[in-house]
Amino acid sequence: MDGDAGNNLLELVTSWRFREVVRLALDDEGALVEIVRLLRFDDCSVVVGALSALGEALPYLSEGGKFRVLREGFDDLIRLLNSDVPVARRAISILKHLLSSVPLSRNHLVSLVEILSEVAGGENGPILLHDLFELASKPRPIFFDELVEPVRRMVTSDNPNVALLGARLAVTMGIPVFIGWRNVLNALARALRGKNAVAVELALEVVSDLGSLLLEAPILYVIKSLYPPLKRSLVVGPMPSFVVGQWRSLRGSARLFLITTEQGRWKQGMMRKSSSKRVLLRRPYSWHQPVGTPLTF
Repeated sequence: MDGDAGNNLLELVTSWRFREVVRLALDDEGALVEIVRLLRFDDCSVVVGALSALGEALPYLSEGGKFRVLREGFDDLIRLLNSDVPVARRAISILKHLLSSVPLSRNHLVSLVEILSEVAGGENGPILLHDLFELASKPRPIFFDELVEPVRRMVTSDNPNVALLGARLAVTMGIPVFIGWRNVLNALARALRGKNAVAVELALEVVSDLGSLLLEAPILYVIKSLYPPLKRSLVVGPMPSFVVGQWRSLRGSARLFLITTEQGRWKQGMMRKSSSKRVLLRRPYSWHQPVGTPLTF
């Protein structure tokens, strides 16, 4: 866009005439890029206007348009997570929308993990915890070697908010086995033992999502690590009704899993015994087999 068009766009954004801004962004990709570049202004009102304009335009953009916004504005958007709470929340909202449609590159994903850890451990971390948690649940399950160490540092952090957010990232990306199941479960248990109702709710959400990873999880250690703090979270209370409801649902799922698992093991054992009896009838033990050698059928 030329200088006059850029000035016109700036005027539309700062006067909150977003309908016209959206029309320009949909008609001209250059206008869309210019809106993203407004995020680099020092004037907070311009940045807030640009974030609001992007929020209005995103639902109408094609996949290619969203990819262009992510490519041009990712660094600016994650930088704004360290801004004041209202600005950070607008930036998080846009990132959530983009990550729901566009996969992140290796470098972008590592940068996202690092900024999430930084913001969660900062002074706005407790206020933005729920927003950061929702953002951390958006990346698609993917594994890069470069992710393991940053996420492990988060999960083992002394800051409970950072550790809980790291557990969310580990489960979202399906990488607890690389981070260390013990580290992930300890972070969740610490959050569940606390008195912060929001942290308890978020930890319960992660525990509920463990169901998709139970095949690779040490199920006995999961139960041993999480059952006491889960039970305590109801006793320490008072806890909101949605936390109690989620816990009861989780407890029912755990019981169903254990019952199903035990039934499966019992059936397998009976089948093996039955199979062994049939083999014994078909091929009796040879008395010429040397003493002390295992039975072979």
